Amino acid sequence: MPIVGKGVVTHMPDLAVEIKSPDDTYTELRLKAAYYLANGSETVWLGYPEKRMVEVSRKGSDVEILLESDTIDGGDLLPGFSLPVRDIFPTE
Repeated sequence: MPIVGKGVVTHMPDLAVEIKSPDDTYTELRLKAAYYLANGSETVWLGYPEKRMVEVSRKGSDVEILLESDTIDGGDLLPGFSLPVRDIFPTE
């Protein structure tokens, strides 16, 4: 697929990653994850820096909550990929 520099993206990524900014609400991010999944994405990672956790949503599965002591993996999309959640959110 060609890279979209401006305008509407016509194809959802297999893996979408969103990090909560101070202006985002949890509901907005979860609705965005549902949109991605409903329109072609296989997996969505939602990162919450203030809680130091990640929600993993996969098409046809329950949401998985990963805390700092957990490790996120790439599943079928990124075989062999794994990253401790604590490494996603740097300490101050």
